[in-house]
Amino acid sequence: PAAVSGTHEILRFACTSATKPIHYISTNGIFPGEDKAIYLENSDIDSFADKLENGYGQAKWVAEKLIWEAVSRKIPVCLYRPGNIGHHSLTGAANPNDFQTMIIDACRKVNCAPKQDSWSFEITPVDFLVKSIAIFAEISSHFGKVYNVVQNNPVSARIIFDLLLDMDVISGYVSIDEWKSRLVKKAAEANDNILNVLAQSLDEAELYLKDTGIYDCSQFERALSVHNLHRPAIDTEYFMKIIRP
Repeated sequence: PAAVSGTHEILRFACTSATKPIHYISTNGIFPGEDKAIYLENSDIDSFADKLENGYGQAKWVAEKLIWEAVSRKIPVCLYRPGNIGHHSLTGAANPNDFQTMIIDACRKVNCAPKQDSWSFEITPVDFLVKSIAIFAEISSHFGKVYNVVQNNPVSARIIFDLLLDMDVISGYVSIDEWKSRLVKKAAEANDNILNVLAQSLDEAELYLKDTGIYDCSQFERALSVHNLHRPAIDTEYFMKIIRP
């Protein structure tokens, strides 16, 4: 209901009285994330529908199809497909319910990290994304465009976990099964709903940590260049913003 019905109501409002332009935030979750072909910045998403395995991706796919129907009816739209939206690059302010933020916080709470070398953290800082959208929204030439906003060289989760270890936030590594077990135990002891949600959803959400998809972001990169915008570096200094107490 939030993704599909909410989008439907936005479109209804945009078509009421004077036509209103829409800057729509979709997601790279409309792609299955495992194809060898590059995911392009265009409207051709029909072939991915049957490959989507989780409700979030399916709902966002349907919502985006509504947006493309609106485009075909001459509604001015600029569409963005971000991957994971991370904490503020300067202040470290974060969404506590963001999946990757939850993982880092969970490591702190159970004093260990999972020994998992196949995970990667793909992140776009929220302040950079918001600034880009705000600037693009002022210029009509962005209507009709779709931008994939994805970091194609994600950071190995092991680098972040090693940083936690170096900063004495955790004491070491355990197996992924042991880590999940500790999450469940800590959630029960502390009545911590976020830990409980993470433990229950990790198997499904782990797909995002192992995404091997390649996303074409060339239109987005060109638009950034026109407006002299630059992506913040996603490095250890960036992650320290959220790790520091």
